[in-house]
Amino acid sequence: SSDVCSSDLKAEDVIKVEADITDTIHPHNIYINVRNAGNYGFSNLYLFMNTFTPDGKSARDTIELVLADEKGRWMGDGMGDLWDNRILFKKDFVFPHSGHYRFESRQSGLYSGEHSGSQCGGGT
Repeated sequence: SSDVCSSDLKAEDVIKVEADITDTIHPHNIYINVRNAGNYGFSNLYLFMNTFTPDGKSARDTIELVLADEKGRWMGDGMGDLWDNRILFKKDFVFPHSGHYRFESRQSGLYSGEHSGSQCGGGT
């Protein structure tokens, strides 16, 4: 588990999470944790997620994180003006190699659904 939090996070910033993986047999669920302020201007957040494996390979995923329902109500757990979401990135993922993995994410710049302030990111 790793968390990155900053109220100064900008769309062009890259969030890096690193993990040493030893289990290459059992499936794992990988989540992305996002905190957004109530004044965030969109109902979703698109990310580019780059995964770097111990054998030097990389993969890139474009993912949509849905933060509000079709009526504009924020999803996740809210306290005050902040909303926390734990969103499944990969289900039952079996790591192909043991070793050091690096995950890097950044906003893609794509938006849909008007609803400003995504603040935190991280993964488990």
